[in-house]
Amino acid sequence: MFHPYAIDVLILPASVIFLFAAAVSFRVTHMPVASLVIAFIKAGIFLIYFGFFFDGTFTFKDDLTYLRQGRYLSTINVDSLLDVQDFWYAGFSITGSVHIVYSIMNLFSFILFGEGYYAPVACNILFTILVAWMGLRLAEREFGFRGVWGILFFIFMMLFPDTLAWSSLLNLKDIAVLLLHVILMYGFSIFLQRRFVLSMMVIGSSMLVLLFLRFYVPALFSIAFFVSILISLRGKHRIILLILGTAVCAVFAVILEKYISILGSIELLFQYVNNPVWGFVRFLLTPIPLNSEGPYQFLEIPAVVHWTMFPVLVLGVLVVTQIRTPFARFFIIYFFVFVAFYAVVDLLQGPRHRVQLHFALAVFEFIGMCALIPNVRLRWGTFKRQERPPELGHSRRHADGGAPSGHSATSP
Repeated sequence: MFHPYAIDVLILPASVIFLFAAAVSFRVTHMPVASLVIAFIKAGIFLIYFGFFFDGTFTFKDDLTYLRQGRYLSTINVDSLLDVQDFWYAGFSITGSVHIVYSIMNLFSFILFGEGYYAPVACNILFTILVAWMGLRLAEREFGFRGVWGILFFIFMMLFPDTLAWSSLLNLKDIAVLLLHVILMYGFSIFLQRRFVLSMMVIGSSMLVLLFLRFYVPALFSIAFFVSILISLRGKHRIILLILGTAVCAVFAVILEKYISILGSIELLFQYVNNPVWGFVRFLLTPIPLNSEGPYQFLEIPAVVHWTMFPVLVLGVLVVTQIRTPFARFFIIYFFVFVAFYAVVDLLQGPRHRVQLHFALAVFEFIGMCALIPNVRLRWGTFKRQERPPELGHSRRHADGGAPSGHSATSP
């Protein structure tokens, strides 16, 4: 059924990936050699895999469904891409649900690069470049990753093993969800800076897209942000916010129930509730290195890296908990809200659903590695007023340089 594509078919998407990766990398690093190496890796994996090795081994039911739906949409007689209503109704008719955004994205990828499995994969790779660039800007703003440390974090994000694997081989919507996670976090970041109009535009548009891509993500984001604000308040302000938040949630639930069967979806998810302790471990550590099965075998090397980095990730979490800024508090709560949700729902505990948390994992791992570097320090929360890049290291509490103490994939 599947076979490698002709190289001439892949030249256009591979060239776009290479040029975009090289341009963004050079814009960030100002290092031509490093930028070309990154671009060669991003475009090279794509070109080699789809040009020589693609045979359907690493495909899932969902990615083939998105491909089929995108092809169906391409057969509809639509005069221009601006006929959104036609796409919308056609998407509903073919998907049978409100999760239609990624099927439309498949259609757009066919228009850009040709009708093949490789086309939406190429778009996902382009999304990862945006994730790295926007993630760096957010990390600069909130975690002080500037100067050489910002460059290193950007490279770390561009070559993050799990993201490379998922984005380079598979036509799945998780990379798009990851990008929207970063955009949403950026929106909440500028909200905390009291730039309310712009933040509401960013948050509102992102959540609207996510409702038709992965509907429960906006709810989990809202819960995380609500809890982070609630914790920061005292006395009657906390009670008032709790009442207002409950009322707003009730109103939105009633409105959305007309378009999205929220209660039905929640009821379905609760059918898969299991032991949250085991689910916590399984979600964070699946698959066991060198024990992946079936189409998950492409995760062998990323799984080894993920398990190796896990102690560093834990250290990074401990360091971030010591950063006394509103965003850092929100970031920690956001991470644990998502992990707790997936830990409870057995159906969603595979490594695929961890993809949307790759930015958070990269931040924790990078900070954890920085915390292991002796005789350096970061002045968390003060970087916004600094003219020069901060030194790398720990929070003020550790200013002496000491580190704080601190679906057939096989489950651990």
